[in-house]
Amino acid sequence: MFKPLAGLYEALEGIEAQGRVAAFDADGTLWATDVSDDLLDWIDERRLIEPPDGAAGCRAHADALCAKDRPTGYRYATAATEGRELSEVLAWSEASWTARGAARAHPELLALVRWLRARGARVVIVSASPIWAVLPGARAFGFEDRDVFAMDVEREGGRLTGRVLEPTTAGQGKVERLRTELGHSELLLGAGNTVDDLPMIRCGQLGLLVDPAAPHGSAKGLPDLNEVAQREGFWVYRS
Repeated sequence: MFKPLAGLYEALEGIEAQGRVAAFDADGTLWATDVSDDLLDWIDERRLIEPPDGAAGCRAHADALCAKDRPTGYRYATAATEGRELSEVLAWSEASWTARGAARAHPELLALVRWLRARGARVVIVSASPIWAVLPGARAFGFEDRDVFAMDVEREGGRLTGRVLEPTTAGQGKVERLRTELGHSELLLGAGNTVDDLPMIRCGQLGLLVDPAAPHGSAKGLPDLNEVAQREGFWVYRS
């Protein structure tokens, strides 16, 4: 039997939230889209970046890499804008979010984020999408930039390089990033939607799965998230 979102509020009311941290994945969790994919589609449609030789587009190349190894695909999606000004790529991301992402935000999750903040919790995002792709949606949810941890690259004179910063913020890398940023990874709440979010969700005193789904390049052998939710007592939100 699944534990609905309403019950999560009751459980959280019994826990002191002041000064605690709640960590949310972004894509498929706060919104029902993948902002990295959306941005690559936006770029491909306008031919803003030349895709790798032999690839139909940047998005197609990222998907092909994810099918073999998800972290490699995430790194490519982050490095694809190499040589561009950060301000330019942020403008692309804003336009892509307005056209594709904003209408797919989960209002129930926005309400949960606001409720947690009202109780004194610090709410952060940990995402495997590039930081510039995540920021427009995060800002719409009221997140300060300092509370958004996502894929990024080294910068040179305001331009993006192809040198991706580690760790990759997927799987155990999300937990590593939280430890780096916070000095610990013990959470009030961990929330996500795929197997890549499970390490972070398990760091939470409470866990939430949102529309449990297979990640990019899903393969045989991955756990059934519905079974995981039941076995480990996570709450489940279905949009």
